Amino acid sequence: MDFPVDMRILKKIVDSRMSNKKAEQVLMSSRPDALRIGDLFKVSGKDHQNIVIENSNAKLEGIGTGWKRGTIKVIGNAGSFTAQSQRGGCVHVEGSVGDFSGCGLNGGQLVIDADAGNGLGASLPGEKIGMNEGRIVVKGNAGSRLGNRMRRGLIAVYGDVGVGACCSMISGTVLLLGGQANLPGTHMRRGTIICASEPSLSADSFFEQVCKDNTYWNIFCSYMEGCNERIHQTLLSCSPRKRFVGDLKIHGMGEIFVI
Repeated sequence: MDFPVDMRILKKIVDSRMSNKKAEQVLMSSRPDALRIGDLFKVSGKDHQNIVIENSNAKLEGIGTGWKRGTIKVIGNAGSFTAQSQRGGCVHVEGSVGDFSGCGLNGGQLVIDADAGNGLGASLPGEKIGMNEGRIVVKGNAGSRLGNRMRRGLIAVYGDVGVGACCSMISGTVLLLGGQANLPGTHMRRGTIICASEPSLSADSFFEQVCKDNTYWNIFCSYMEGCNERIHQTLLSCSPRKRFVGDLKIHGMGEIFVI
């Protein structure tokens, strides 16, 4: 497959609970020369709430858009806009995802076994709010502008992240468990960023506070026990070494912990 395929049609098929035969006749777009689902995929099974997409690749865009319940398991890679505006359930990609995946996430969980592109959980161009609820877990690396304008929810990245993570962050929690982060939290208003290594911060944007009281940290670790056991165990083995507050340029009250 050497052309992009809009997979947002998947939600329509699932919500209507149409038969496999009818699903294969659904047009992929309104173009006169549009392909049908059956031209590209073999549809089988009867469980409309637990979908498996086999032999997937980065040309399949918008998988899980608007997903509300159940699971989507993607065997292979997925393209841009994966799990856009997801509201519930779980989208699990056993490979990498493209740019702007998890944008507008409003519930549920997106799990990525490999890498994520730019703008993960961020706001789309022209929109004021990015991710608004739910959880995103990336077991590999993530690109730039991770969590831009994020308002609520949790993002955890085990690998490296690109420049500008959590830019203009409104609130929420982001765990950067890999290498050094470059300028995270620029123009952040509120929210919490947890870094496994010392981040590169602008000197006039954040000031350091001594970590005397670990009450918040203990509460946060308890919360993570119910969200993700692997992250919970990672945090239990650490304690915050430093705490930075900012972004001072916009009178922000965000915080960055270094563990």
